[in-house]
Amino acid sequence: MAALLERLGYRAVEPGEAEDARKRRTEFVRFSVAAFLTMNVMMLSLALYTGFFAELGEADIRQLSWPMLVMATVVLVYGGQPVRQRGWVGILGGAPGMESLIAIGADAAWLFSLVNLLRGSLHLYFDTASMLITLVLLGQLLERRAKSRIQEDVTAFFALRPGKVRVCSARFPDGRFVAAAQLAAGGEFRVEAGEVVPADGRVLEGAGTVSEAALTGEAAPLAKGVGDGLVSGARVESGAFRVRAERVGEASTLGQMICVMERALNRRSALEGRTEDLLRWFVPGILALALATALACLVRGADLEAAFTRGLTVLVISCPCALGMAIPLARVAGLGLCRRRGILVRTFHSFDTATRLKAVIFDKTGTLTTGRWSLQALRPAPGWGEAVLLGLAAGLEGDDAHPIAREIRAAAAARGVDPVPCAERASCGNGWKGRWQGQSARIGSRKLLAGWLAEAPGWTGGEGGSEGPDGLVSRIYLGVAGRPAGVLEFGDRFKPGAAEAVKALRDAGLAVALVSGDGPEPTGETARSLGIAHWHAEQPPEAKAALVEALRPPGGAVAMVGDGVNDAAALAAADLGIALHAGNPLGREAADLTLMRGDPRQLLDFLALARRVQRTIGQNFVFSLAYNAVGIPLAMSGLLNPLVAVTAMLLSSLSVTGNTLRLVRHGGRRPG
Repeated sequence: MAALLERLGYRAVEPGEAEDARKRRTEFVRFSVAAFLTMNVMMLSLALYTGFFAELGEADIRQLSWPMLVMATVVLVYGGQPVRQRGWVGILGGAPGMESLIAIGADAAWLFSLVNLLRGSLHLYFDTASMLITLVLLGQLLERRAKSRIQEDVTAFFALRPGKVRVCSARFPDGRFVAAAQLAAGGEFRVEAGEVVPADGRVLEGAGTVSEAALTGEAAPLAKGVGDGLVSGARVESGAFRVRAERVGEASTLGQMICVMERALNRRSALEGRTEDLLRWFVPGILALALATALACLVRGADLEAAFTRGLTVLVISCPCALGMAIPLARVAGLGLCRRRGILVRTFHSFDTATRLKAVIFDKTGTLTTGRWSLQALRPAPGWGEAVLLGLAAGLEGDDAHPIAREIRAAAAARGVDPVPCAERASCGNGWKGRWQGQSARIGSRKLLAGWLAEAPGWTGGEGGSEGPDGLVSRIYLGVAGRPAGVLEFGDRFKPGAAEAVKALRDAGLAVALVSGDGPEPTGETARSLGIAHWHAEQPPEAKAALVEALRPPGGAVAMVGDGVNDAAALAAADLGIALHAGNPLGREAADLTLMRGDPRQLLDFLALARRVQRTIGQNFVFSLAYNAVGIPLAMSGLLNPLVAVTAMLLSSLSVTGNTLRLVRHGGRRPG
């Protein structure tokens, strides 16, 4: 439809986009009218200024001055209406900003000129008042365009939120578009090539490819077919699917990510809070300086016009907007760049913390290894069978989300073994305990069961057993009534990029440690394979959190990288908690940021982006302070006039915006 309308000479836009286009058009018309009238005011002012060198009659002055008054009034009332309204509302509300300084300056210049006009004086400043408004409108147009480019990534991501969905029903088996809010969990919907998946679900019919680049930053298309899962926010590249919805709305992956992004955008960093406190005093301080400058000129014998001009120059050269934009613009740019790389940032202070990191602690299972544990061997103790051992293990693990627990349940189902019901099930660190046939039963690491589990004569418990892929073997022990029942052996593999990430962190001078709830053998083997000197095995969740505190370097920050849920205590204890997404609910993660691809190398991307964002913030902040520190004294000394001052103010704001735009352009490149 949009293409057809384009060929007919019309442009089709979404409702929200149409509103934005209408607003942009109104702003452009307002600026165009103000600029046209201001140019005419400037030309008449030039003619009027010749009165200082050639004698003008009263009629000549009136013929030049009254049209200037009319045009300058239109510029202020129509062109400057939004600026002046915000300015005076800010003053009356006790929160003056840049618009307040412009409103006071423009209105004061217009009122002073009106009084002089009625007195028949040549000292008119209608050109100054008009130019103030016009330059501010020009600056806002340029800033809006640059800000739109900076906010492009975030805006595009929010645009993925579905407005409608093709719901399938008995009456409409091929689907009928309805509002997205009408789709419920368990309902069926249809998506075709070019459409965005509106909810998490499982494919019932169809085949094709989808791109999850908007969620993970990975552009390679993924093949999907019957039985495969689809995540909301993925775009269908080819084919069509009939899908049963499992999680919809804010419970879906896209909904959770949007909620996290919105919270991150609405939060203020500590530096922003200090900047806002500074700005609260900045504008009243500038007003006081402008008034003091004018009074000082009068005391030193200057005429009223000279004193007014100097005070007005001080008023308009200051640029609180540059200070106010320095951090928020960089924050939006940083969050957008991270989102483009598949990194979901919850708290903006993560960027600052990342630049202060001295140590990084990795969890093992699911972080540096795939977490796709495969049951390689069952080693029953004397008197126990494999089926009973596996059924009891599945019953004790229950619905635990840990990868080993999932593999136990999958292995039991594959062998046709039903989980054995266990009473009084309860977590005990990195394991579970309960009662089976009236006897106490426990499952977990050797350390967890040490002191409770007695040795069985003639049974090795799997020591010296076969090694798994890449040498990563984890042994889980099961005991009943204080006696061993058997050992379950699992194998795992390193994640692609795990060795590269660890080496890059070590080369950057960061201390790297490994912590795991698994036994010493698989943990030590993992550490040796990756070149990690410091490792800690058989650590329950509370011990991991304590370890984070113990390994925090003096004067530096420590990061914990884990799976987001099982390592919640350690992630919360770290200065920077980093979760590798593995399909778990994002709302339950205690991390400061989530690597949506689950790739450890994304941590390197984030550290590089954090340095760029913090460098941009520092540059913006230093320039803003330096500009005001130099510009205001120059204005007070009388070396500048109001038109030069307002031009400098415009350039100051644009420089901060342009520097942040440079971050967006260069930050989009993948760090080397």
